Amino acid sequence: MLILLVILLFFGGKKIPDLMRGIGRGVREFNDAKEHVKSEIEAGMKDKDVEKKQEVLTNSSTPAPEVTAAPTPVSATPTTQNS
Repeated sequence: MLILLVILLFFGGKKIPDLMRGIGRGVREFNDAKEHVKSEIEAGMKDKDVEKKQEVLTNSSTPAPEVTAAPTPVSATPTTQNS
């Protein structure tokens, strides 16, 4: 009650509706911006999931390339370097 009385004294009876409208608009714009950011993030996550699924499907339908390189021979005696 004390806070409302102080606001009434500072701004007067005619200015309070304008002040409250301004605060309401500010809160509404903030909530709209918050929802917009949230929807953008969710859309980006869905797009990324779709890309991953397509990549998995593409990789699973394409056979793995065959390895044609000859194996590297391994020496029977260990080599050591003396510095």
